[in-house]
Amino acid sequence: MKVLDKKKSEFLSIASHHLRDPLTAIKGYASMLSEGSFGDLSRPVLEAIEKIFVSSGHLVTMISDFMDISRIESGDMNYNFKDVDMKKLFLILADEMKQSAEHSHLVFTATVDEGPSEDEEYVTVGDEGKLRQVVSNLIDNSIKYTPHGEISMLLYKSPDKKKIIFSLSDTGIGMSELTKEKIFKKFSRAEGVSKVYTEGTGLGLYVAKEIVKKHEGRIWAESKGEGHGSSFYVELEAKR
Repeated sequence: MKVLDKKKSEFLSIASHHLRDPLTAIKGYASMLSEGSFGDLSRPVLEAIEKIFVSSGHLVTMISDFMDISRIESGDMNYNFKDVDMKKLFLILADEMKQSAEHSHLVFTATVDEGPSEDEEYVTVGDEGKLRQVVSNLIDNSIKYTPHGEISMLLYKSPDKKKIIFSLSDTGIGMSELTKEKIFKKFSRAEGVSKVYTEGTGLGLYVAKEIVKKHEGRIWAESKGEGHGSSFYVELEAKR
């Protein structure tokens, strides 16, 4: 069984690698067309190109998830640990994702608890690229699974200042107790997701959990039930 799993991981890695490059090119040219790099286009053509851009983006994300799975299972996931300013990362991602949320007609807010002195530092030791992947994945999930309403992000510290906590709350489809128990497992998705968002591998949260585990942190979800929104939390060690 271990040999078979290894062969499957190798196949996923090779197949994903060869699929990602042409899809990235498709996404890139679609973006250039929509921006007018090759001349003016009619509205119907622009709408079709936008659909190509969005769909190719979903596929690139799915392929990246498959590649991450193969790296995690083979032990080849590399990490570059150094000081990471989580406040800076938080604000950059908030700015990047706000447009996507507003495009989906959602109210989007991002707040940093500055502390009593209004200059609270949020530095942890970690891999900045991997932590960015975790946070952006959580934001992207909330946008996908929130048909209407709002999404709010918050960065704060535990009372003893030893932990940095990122929280993300939405007014989306929510989760049952059963769903909360399984969403961080491979190929698991929330019940009823197919009615809202048909793409996705059910791998993103599993990858996020594995990355956070390597940072000796915690990631978890809370919800008052289906139809009552969800909240996700990531807790990391604070260097200062």
